[in-house]
Amino acid sequence: MSSIIAQIDCEEERAEQVAGYLDNLNRSEESRFTVYAILAGAGFAVLTGSLYLYDPSMNSVEGLVVLGGLLEGYYGYRILTVENRESFHHPINPIQEVYSPENGSRFFPYFLWILLNDSNYSLGNSDTIQSKLSRRWDQFEIKEIQNLEIEDDGIERKAWDIMMSDGGIYTAKKLKLRASMLDQIEASVSLVKYNLALLYKEIMEI
Repeated sequence: MSSIIAQIDCEEERAEQVAGYLDNLNRSEESRFTVYAILAGAGFAVLTGSLYLYDPSMNSVEGLVVLGGLLEGYYGYRILTVENRESFHHPINPIQEVYSPENGSRFFPYFLWILLNDSNYSLGNSDTIQSKLSRRWDQFEIKEIQNLEIEDDGIERKAWDIMMSDGGIYTAKKLKLRASMLDQIEASVSLVKYNLALLYKEIMEI
């Protein structure tokens, strides 16, 4: 069971690292467009001011003011829309297996898979560990991305469909969401391991 926890943790770290890389790219582009916007505003202000002082009747001054404003607005828009993307693949997908348990599991060992999907092992209530995770995702994570689309090789795909497949194009936000979901799976498996250790200890003390 420790090896499964380690593998989930590795997948989580992988998603967080790529998300961090994309965040750095986003910040770099935002900074660049901010500088461009400042330069455009200041440059056109100096130019129009100089032209006005040279000839107050010059008609082109108003046009330059409008052009400067348009450039500032364009760069401001680019700052708001910066969102780099990266290809990220996960051929074995614990999230998909937990959310759609009817297809069985290639990732989880059979014994652990039974514990995750049997209400007799759900730590004191009728819900399975799998159903708790799925219900939480339905309430929070899936709501956040189910209607968002990402262009993947020229095809618009639902962000959730990518999450449930073997991979595709991700943004930093979607990768952080994936890392959070993997962390929840890891915590659930760790709790199962802890309770089994307690059970083993109680049995040995009999």
